Amino acid sequence: VTSASQTSRSVRSLLQDASYALRSLRRAPGFSVFTALVIGLGVGAAVAVFSVVKPLILAPLSFPEPEELVWIANVADPGETSLSNVTSRSSNLRDFRERNRSFDGLTGYNAFFDQRAYTLGGPGDRERLVGAQVAHDFLDVLGVQPLHGRSFTQEESLWGGPAAVILSYGFWRSHYDADPDIVGQTITLNEQAWSVVGVLPATFDFSSLFTPGVEVDFLLNFPVSDETDRWGNTMVILGRLKPGVTPQQAQADLDGIVAGLQEEQPDRWGLAAEVTPLQEKMAGPFKPALLLLVAAAGTLLLIVCVNVSNLLLARAPGRAREVAVRKAFGASRDRLARQLVLEMTVIALAGSGVGAGLAWGATRFTANTTAVKIPLLDQVGLDLPALLVGVGLALLTAVLVSVLPALHVGEGTEAAVLRTESRGSSGSRGGRRLRESLVVAEVALACVLLVVGGLFIRSFQSVLNVELGF
Repeated sequence: VTSASQTSRSVRSLLQDASYALRSLRRAPGFSVFTALVIGLGVGAAVAVFSVVKPLILAPLSFPEPEELVWIANVADPGETSLSNVTSRSSNLRDFRERNRSFDGLTGYNAFFDQRAYTLGGPGDRERLVGAQVAHDFLDVLGVQPLHGRSFTQEESLWGGPAAVILSYGFWRSHYDADPDIVGQTITLNEQAWSVVGVLPATFDFSSLFTPGVEVDFLLNFPVSDETDRWGNTMVILGRLKPGVTPQQAQADLDGIVAGLQEEQPDRWGLAAEVTPLQEKMAGPFKPALLLLVAAAGTLLLIVCVNVSNLLLARAPGRAREVAVRKAFGASRDRLARQLVLEMTVIALAGSGVGAGLAWGATRFTANTTAVKIPLLDQVGLDLPALLVGVGLALLTAVLVSVLPALHVGEGTEAAVLRTESRGSSGSRGGRRLRESLVVAEVALACVLLVVGGLFIRSFQSVLNVELGF
């Protein structure tokens, strides 16, 4: 009975403190709203940036053992970055498959697939579509299991072999109402019948990873043959390393193969191989800019914490007088501290809610935008762990600083505090110095953020103004 009574009193006390905290916030609406908005801006920016960066740089690729996947490119001359200079001939893939000792599988796709369009349906019902041409073992090497049906067979990869197609998940849902019975049927592409042998899972989007900005509706079989070899450098080669084999060991293996082929065929051109981990290849061109963005968001969140601390410190002398009055009437220091913490907890949670809304809107816009071509951008979503970290940091800052007025009023010092406040003092010399230091730190951080942002914009303008030569 005694325990239940104590619990009931504690609950009533907590509810009273919460009610008082809400009344205190209503008495200072400007401070409450402004502080919540400041917290929301910092939390929202930090969470949004982290959510954008995570799929490409921080999270592993969504394949089985993604660390085993590598990108094998041709070795272009310095300054030559066109597709023709970094892609390979079909014969390279064929010979690498036969002679290597480092890979469980080697596959590839036609990097120039978007140069050919497809139309769906008969003469009166045409729709322009995009199909990516891949080697028959493309999905097997990546470790992707079709949602329905199967992958391509080796027979379908022969020149003039059976016409087969694997539908993307989005195309399957939008054009065939997610009907699994479409597998085994035929569709008409460019007035030719193609057999639907499979449907890709929702977790694998070819265009998101390999060709951002170019939506791929289906996969087609690409013959690795003498006929396609005569097309020149067209293939992007991908490989899966054997367990325990490092990219450096695979590079040495391919270097030996290339040297042997060049010795056997002195007139052979386009023969080279450069091994790069697949995730590093995907993130490489964007990593510096994204890390700079992370640093900017972190700086902004730090500015927010300093700003909130300064707002609370500036408000502390006035709250100290209020605390002294209430303490003189018998309130305990613990309960006063709890009330102050509850006030700032409400503000911090409201600000975090604003921040979560801003981050959700920013990530939704980023995932749906077609203005930039960054791999895995469509997988961007609000990251819950990042949101919890941002909210936790905001709460910690608010709670630590909010209890200062209660700590400032010690036992038996109420009269001294009231006399000091009655003379119009704005706080101790130490408190003023701390606030001034925080202001200096905040301005310095803001200057760094503005300078870096300005340089970033100037660099972007310079890129836009490059003379293209045509």
